[in-house]
Formats: sequence, structure tokens, C-alpha cells
Amino acid sequence: LTPFSHICPNCKATLSVGGPLWCGPLFDKTFCEKMKSEAEKRQFGTKRRVIRLLNRIIEEAEGPPLYYDIHSLCDKLSLPAPKMERIMEYLREHGFKTTRTHFCSTALRTTADVKKLKDALRSLV
Repeated sequence: LTPFSHICPNCKATLSVGGPLWCGPLFDKTFCEKMKSEAEKRQFGTKRRVIRLLNRIIEEAEGPPLYYDIHSLCDKLSLPAPKMERIMEYLREHGFKTTRTHFCSTALRTTADVKKLKDALRSLV
């Protein structure tokens, strides 16, 4: 096991240990695609909402395991939050994988580390 540093390498704050943390895939993409296909064939009151949720889950199924709440991060940085599409486009242009997450409408998953994400947010102001 790698020794755990109790100091954040980015902001030097004291870190707390949390867990357990599930690091494997949260979704089976193929199964979710089949669910969406089945939902599209049926008629029910929440059909549009269910399909929208399944689309988001399918998109994020193979994404990075963690997500960042952009509004929370911008609050900490005293920055206005950019539109999600704008920051995702910026991150992709800089070589990072990024998707929305179904967990939070103001959050995204990305392969960018928090330092790169902060730099991106600052550059979009």
C-alpha cells in the first residue's frame, strides 16, 4: 500500500479519510442501452425523464470514477460558474475526457485533476 499523506498537495489543507469508496464501474453500459431501447418502445408517464436519465448514465458509464461539483468549486474560488457545456468543451479541447453526471446537475466527471480544473475555471472567467 502507498502511504497516505494527510496534507492536500494542491491547497495544503488537512485531509480526512473517507470510505469505503466504490472504484469500479457504477453501470453496465450494455444493460442500460437495452433498458433505454425497451423504454422507447413503451408508453408511460415519465418516459421522457427516464430516457433522459438513461442517456446521461450511458454517457457517464465509462467515465472517470469521481465527479466535481462545478458550482461548489467556483464558490471556493470566488468565481462565477461557467455554463457546463463551455467548461466541458474547454476540457476536451485540452485533452481531457469529460461527461456530465446524473448525480448532480452542476457536476461533471473528468480526467483532469483538480488543479487543471481550477486552471480551466479561471481561464473561462
